[in-house]
Amino acid sequence: MPTFGEILRTIRTEKHLKQTDIVVEGITSATISQYESNKRLPSFEILTALAKKLNVSVAVFFPDSNNEGYNQVFATLMNQAERHERRKQWEEALESWEAALLFCRSHHYTSYLFQILQHKGIVLAELNRNQEAIDTLLGLLIHPEFTHDRDESYQILSVLGKCARELGQTEQSITFAQLAASLVGPSDERWIRMQINLGSGFQNLGEWDRAIYYFENAVARSREIGHGLLEAWSLVGLISAYLSKEELDYVNEYFERARQLAELLQDLKLRRSIKHTEIVYYRLKKQWMHAKQTLFELLQSDELSDQVRAELLHEQLLIAAGSKDFRLGEEAQHAFEFLSVSSSMMGLFWLGAAEFYISFQNEERANEILRHAASFLKVSHYHDTKQLLQLASLLERRGSHA
Repeated sequence: MPTFGEILRTIRTEKHLKQTDIVVEGITSATISQYESNKRLPSFEILTALAKKLNVSVAVFFPDSNNEGYNQVFATLMNQAERHERRKQWEEALESWEAALLFCRSHHYTSYLFQILQHKGIVLAELNRNQEAIDTLLGLLIHPEFTHDRDESYQILSVLGKCARELGQTEQSITFAQLAASLVGPSDERWIRMQINLGSGFQNLGEWDRAIYYFENAVARSREIGHGLLEAWSLVGLISAYLSKEELDYVNEYFERARQLAELLQDLKLRRSIKHTEIVYYRLKKQWMHAKQTLFELLQSDELSDQVRAELLHEQLLIAAGSKDFRLGEEAQHAFEFLSVSSSMMGLFWLGAAEFYISFQNEERANEILRHAASFLKVSHYHDTKQLLQLASLLERRGSHA
């Protein structure tokens, strides 16, 4: 069934009218464009004015019902939900979309079902209710309307990829990113974003060379279209992949360019991410003083998400293990207990804790924590599972020589 935007565009073009020809009080031609691309929804009052301008009945926009009272209620619910979403009032938006969905199903407004579910899924993702967002959006992939609009299809796939990534479902997130990238060309910045996501996904799987391939694609294309922010994030990913391979000779040039871009763009989040990669670099170079100083500087920020703070505390554990700083490692574990993070992050952190206790030859505590990590990594990605097996093997060898 056609969406409101498609119906509006069809009627306008059939009457050989421009978007400027149907502007009514309270909106502009840009608003008409947003209506037709399903990015906004009108109030019932504006909808009535548009119908009058087009010389059609309001009922044409509601192919499922001829009841004007129902149509008015439904249009009001949809407009209210869209307004909350546009203002980033996510809790209110979710409540409104759920009310619209209930009305839609109760009164058989099936032509709007796809649109409502799409918006509900996006709002759930913004609220970090990632599994609910996946459950809401996944069924849309086989809906007849999924292929009608590439932009909407891309948005659904990119949100699914983000949610899967947040849940530690790395292989699924890669699949969604590949599908999303196939809908846009290399000259589109969204294609670059998907290359970055693919690089991050393969890095999480421990496939460093594939990660580097995608990050290099993103760097090259960002430079070609002159998108400094995407180039900077691509460079951060590329640096991180090389550090994961412990190939430190490649990164200094990339660090310098990323810092230049961060300074030019005045992007705080980007600066923090570069600092984070610097911590890893200092740790690998065993420059413990620089590593600790940069780490403490980042941890002092009150604006870090739990996930980012957990990643930094994981670094703190590894620095503590390498520098033989027992108190530093204990402090990291204490701080971590107050965070709410994904299962994959939980597993990764406790693997770091096991490594920390192994460095102090406390095999009993390391074994205990290793079992704890395993409980979080049963469905996690390959790289973490590989590290788990390596640490377990090390403990077993130590036990046999005891």
